Amino acid sequence: MPYLAVAGIGHGVGPVAPEFGARIVSARGARGHSGSFEPGTESLSNFAAIGVGACDSISRASGDGACHSGISGERGS
Repeated sequence: MPYLAVAGIGHGVGPVAPEFGARIVSARGARGHSGSFEPGTESLSNFAAIGVGACDSISRASGDGACHSGISGERGS
């Protein structure tokens, strides 16, 4: 659980907070949370690209390309 700590042990920043460094990828075509893994959805394609390290193939939700900036091993970083 993000933001929960007891006696200095626990979790910090939530995984979608800008401070965490997460990128929000597109889920176009997905219906509901479980729809993210349906064939033909952009989210499934993105998850597959993430899994094999094909960063150039990932599409960000906003489409601004910032999804790729600052990733370790990415060209130009």
